Amino acid sequence: MWIAVGSVAGVVLLGMAGILGLGKWYEMRANRLFTDAIELVQEGQQAEKSSYTETFQRYKMALDNGQTIIRDYPSTSPAIRLMQDETLGSYTVKELQETVVPTMQKKADMEGDPLAVALLVLKKCSKG
Repeated sequence: MWIAVGSVAGVVLLGMAGILGLGKWYEMRANRLFTDAIELVQEGQQAEKSSYTETFQRYKMALDNGQTIIRDYPSTSPAIRLMQDETLGSYTVKELQETVVPTMQKKADMEGDPLAVALLVLKKCSKG
């Protein structure tokens, strides 16, 4: 009987240790994604000076990181902060998703199409 009780207690302790270890791993992974997302936003802001395609890619990766944190690690402190609209650098996940990334995608698409750029410049010139 003592062997059975000891075995059950051992299994319970191992399970608790595994859960605690997994929780710490989740927190570390979420923190890494959060830090990477902030760096990607900063890189995107720098890239805006020279390439909308590069800017779009950086902002999109930052958004993906933020969404991954919220989806895969919802109980971590970075996920809680993001759900409370804390920013990833300069933008919230919602701003990246609804405004920044779609706008940069349009600009990146135009950047790759010289005719679209020419038409945009022509429209701006005709308004002024």
